[in-house]
Amino acid sequence: MSRVTLRVLILLLVAFLSLGKCQDNLEAHLVARLPRAIYGLSAAYDQESSIFLVGGYSHNDKGASKAILKFNVETMVISKVGEFP
Repeated sequence: MSRVTLRVLILLLVAFLSLGKCQDNLEAHLVARLPRAIYGLSAAYDQESSIFLVGGYSHNDKGASKAILKFNVETMVISKVGEFP
């Protein structure tokens, strides 16, 4: 498992726990994949159903990632919603 995948799993687990839907026996499993490897990105939770992922560094972009990604915690889907200039 790559470091990026592990970080996304941890982020999703923290978001899931903050929604108050945790159970006594916790299990972690992959629910979504980023479109490419991104290191050092930041996340913000909107207190409803979305976690926004911004910034970071991507070898594919040859520098700072400009993508603004949205993870929907209800559908478990990551989609690109914008891009920084």
